[in-house]
Amino acid sequence: MPGENTLEKTYRRPAPGHNHRLPARKFRRLLFLIPFIQFFAFAEILNWLCLLLDEVFYRSYKKIKIDSPVFIIGMPRTGSTYLHNILQNDRTRFTSMKLWEMIFCPSVIQKKIARLFLSSPLFMNSRMMRGIRKLDRFMFRKYQTVHPSGLFYIEEDDYLLLHILASHTLLFMFPEIKRFRVLTRFDELVSEKRKRRIISFYRKGIQKHMMVYGNGRTYLSKCPPNTSKIDSLLDNFEGIKFICLFREPEYTIPSIIGLLLRLSQIYYSPLDLQTIREQVLETADHWYAYPLEKLTARGSHEFIVAGYKQLTRNPEWLIEKIYKKFGYSMNEKYRERIRSEQQTANKYRSSQQHPPEKFGLKSGELVSRYKKPIEELTKLSGDAN
Repeated sequence: MPGENTLEKTYRRPAPGHNHRLPARKFRRLLFLIPFIQFFAFAEILNWLCLLLDEVFYRSYKKIKIDSPVFIIGMPRTGSTYLHNILQNDRTRFTSMKLWEMIFCPSVIQKKIARLFLSSPLFMNSRMMRGIRKLDRFMFRKYQTVHPSGLFYIEEDDYLLLHILASHTLLFMFPEIKRFRVLTRFDELVSEKRKRRIISFYRKGIQKHMMVYGNGRTYLSKCPPNTSKIDSLLDNFEGIKFICLFREPEYTIPSIIGLLLRLSQIYYSPLDLQTIREQVLETADHWYAYPLEKLTARGSHEFIVAGYKQLTRNPEWLIEKIYKKFGYSMNEKYRERIRSEQQTANKYRSSQQHPPEKFGLKSGELVSRYKKPIEELTKLSGDAN
């Protein structure tokens, strides 16, 4: 397929003797992967048993309509988590998935059982729940410096695709596997058959969420990997709306590299700095340009482009713009929350700030490399003044 040779060139194994700690790292990787795979296999047996039970007891989920869902896309490290949390605060309008739901409760039957327990004050104050929260903090302690995470956080719904081995998380864990690497250019490189299977499972996962938690609300997704799936999403969701975030590459790309280096340490990945740097640049080449190519061709009513500075300096203006563009009304309670957010907006800073030179990059070269898409995105974003 076109583009796969480029991907093949990008991934390189460190040369022999390149790192004297490599044998120890491989051993630690085995110590990480063996229990992970065992736990994953056990959890998936339970998950798929429940997914099969859905087809017997809750087949009506297939009739659930996903009306005009909203997808936050764009490069990672552009404030998408911040925007996701602000919009999700309008709980009368939006609903999103939390990490525990995506990983451990993909089926309707699991969601209903979990909802029963989580709505019980007795359970929420129990010793078991305190133990779960303590375990949660321990499990995600290494992630907090790069991306605050936890089972009870709303998260990227790409985690839903772990159940069919199509999540970007697996790309970070197993970067040497080509089947995961092509996901960064989903519309272009993934086979049509696999595309249909992935999007079908993703759509069903959203329908199951809406069946239990929808209650007339709009589904809201924050997922940078969906940037490479724009065509597939447009073809499979009616009335879909996009919010495309962007940020200058001299800030975004070093931040992504810093994130992937940290994930590489957590997962004991075989990738080195040079390989990570090249992969990030290749992905950025596609993800900065692809929304411009696809969204503008489909009609301006389907999307909004917003810059990181607009979001962090004037979130009230941006939320008002989003609501007006998409035809939403804003209740007074949510409006007060936005005004409160506006007062603290200037205090927001991305959790990772890295100079490009730290990773062997030059700021001027990054600006030049992505000058055209950044200029076009800036024009589409308008002005907060």
